[in-house]
Amino acid sequence: MNEQPFDRRRFLKTGSVAVAGSTLLPATTVAQETASEIADWNDLDNIRDNLGEDYVLVTDLDAESDGYDDLVGDPDDGWTPIGNRSNPFTGTLDGDGYEIADLTINQPNQNYVGLFGETDEARIVDLSATDADITGDQFTGTFIGDAELTTMVDLATTGEVQGSKMVGGLAGRSNNLHEIRDSQSSTAVSGDNRVGGLVGEFAEGDMMNAAATGPVSGDDFVGGLIGRGFFAAFIENSHATGAVSDGSSMGGLVGQASDMTIRESYATGDVTGETSLGGLVGSNVFASVERSYATGTVDGDGRVGGLVGAVSEGGEVVDCYASGAVSGETAGGVVGITYVYDGIHTSYAVGSVSGTETAGGLVGREDTSEIHDSYWDVPATGQTNGDGGGTIGTVDEDSDGGGMGFGTLDEEPPAEEMTGDEAEENMEGFDFDEMWETVVDPDDYPRLQWQAATESPLEPYTNENNVVDTSGLLDAINDWRSAQIDTALLLDVIDAWRTGTRIP
Repeated sequence: MNEQPFDRRRFLKTGSVAVAGSTLLPATTVAQETASEIADWNDLDNIRDNLGEDYVLVTDLDAESDGYDDLVGDPDDGWTPIGNRSNPFTGTLDGDGYEIADLTINQPNQNYVGLFGETDEARIVDLSATDADITGDQFTGTFIGDAELTTMVDLATTGEVQGSKMVGGLAGRSNNLHEIRDSQSSTAVSGDNRVGGLVGEFAEGDMMNAAATGPVSGDDFVGGLIGRGFFAAFIENSHATGAVSDGSSMGGLVGQASDMTIRESYATGDVTGETSLGGLVGSNVFASVERSYATGTVDGDGRVGGLVGAVSEGGEVVDCYASGAVSGETAGGVVGITYVYDGIHTSYAVGSVSGTETAGGLVGREDTSEIHDSYWDVPATGQTNGDGGGTIGTVDEDSDGGGMGFGTLDEEPPAEEMTGDEAEENMEGFDFDEMWETVVDPDDYPRLQWQAATESPLEPYTNENNVVDTSGLLDAINDWRSAQIDTALLLDVIDAWRTGTRIP
């Protein structure tokens, strides 16, 4: 389906970019009465003369705005990024809800590429960049190539970004005690190493209410939201829906998660590549993945998991689930391979699992690991053992490995023991008071309690593929005519129908 024009004011002001149904916090803006006004491309270019000042947009900028031809359109390499390693931008740019359209940079041999090349202790807020076309080498992003100690709030991007290492739809790298909040990228991103739909490399910072919806491709450490996250990074209430492809250590949300926390987040995009592939995280090293899920299919070679490709060295998965189909040499419904003792707790898998070497309903292969209070649907996964070696658990037998499968291969999925009210009776290790809740009318697998609070209002109008089809659109129109839904929700349904966006 054809993508419709991006409505940046609606995006920034309705809160639809964060976890569905949540309310965005307002951006902290500069004191606009003291900020220098940006009314055209010449004003924007003049920021480089005073890198520590505060600035505010007072109108949209695009290819028709004054200064575009001289500064963007005519030069072979397009826009020259503001700030560099020696002289970074240290001020504030407040977009005030306006957009910068048609930003073009063609510098494939240049590092630190974006609207800003390098920022340090800067703030970029309340701004969107639409139809951007950015090409650089290392540290390449739409807004910022390399962001040190930089706060980014209420930002949005569309277009395309290409680079080599540390490439992202919003920023190539974001590092060192920073914050990214209430922001989204719908940009197609491609690169070699540390490539993410929002940020290529993310370290020592907090990311909340962030989303990426564009396709992402690369060779190593590739994620729908973040390519590589490490060093006490924290991600919460964030998601990615774009397809991730072509390499290793790839995840629907994060390619490699190391020494960080991912909480109450999800991914729905398909992941295809080589090794260490997961619906949510490709490889988990000393990272905690909590209260999260993945629904996309995962297809690769070794270490392929519905949620995480490989868990090692202190990594853990707690209160999570995966429902996408998994296929590879070593394939598991939740984790492809786990090397860590005591790493997987209270999680389940319900997607089909196919392994050419080893396969399990929960884990493709486990080395000296224990699984606690976790479950898989036997007819749905097609697996009677919890792992490829049969040490985790078998059908209707909670072994010392701590896993249990429900149903038989002769039955049609889903296994009744894992759906509706029966789930609470049979999945005894789950906390249905504080963490999980059953789903009834119709019966379905358990969901995390935070999902109910953030469930998309578009969900009643989606089909079995979580897409708004024509039937769903007609239902929404009828509900609007009968005053059951308001005009804003109807417009959201129409947008989803036009774009074919998968609704989580």
